[in-house]
Amino acid sequence: RQDRAVYCPETLGNTYTSPSSMSTAPISDKHLNNLAETNDQESLPLKVAELAIMVREAKKICIFTGAGISTSAKIPDYRGPNGVWTCQAQGRRVEGAVAMTQALPTTTHMGLTALVQNAASLGKSVFLISQNVDGLHRRSGVPADRIAELHGNTYKEVCWRCPSVEELRPFQCQTVSKKHAGC
Repeated sequence: RQDRAVYCPETLGNTYTSPSSMSTAPISDKHLNNLAETNDQESLPLKVAELAIMVREAKKICIFTGAGISTSAKIPDYRGPNGVWTCQAQGRRVEGAVAMTQALPTTTHMGLTALVQNAASLGKSVFLISQNVDGLHRRSGVPADRIAELHGNTYKEVCWRCPSVEELRPFQCQTVSKKHAGC
């Protein structure tokens, strides 16, 4: 589109000219509406550049993740073309998936962890919200007080008597024990 500026990686660290469709004021709904999801590889550099600008300008950042962040860790999503539910509905097996216990945090997980861990030194506050139960954000180093795991974490065991006591296990936890050894 002609109302969008082209951002080059070489200029991202410098000042930039805002596209006419974007405000330089605090991020607005109008700005966010310009970031429609796309799989178009040609527009990806522009989208990454726009995201970098938003992150650089923001003081508070909330990142919401779902199954897509873990697909490169070979954990299948649910609704994608090779997702668990899609494959079940089509009577086929999910190919190339690994057990969640074998999955490792991806480059994206580690990048978000670096952002969370360096936020204070950058004058920012970063918080993650995840729909995933795979525990990869926590395993990548995101502290418990910087993430909300909406559907839980299959590797987190919490004492029912002392909710502040939690253990991240290397195996999927069951609801068996109601207290920890210190109770």
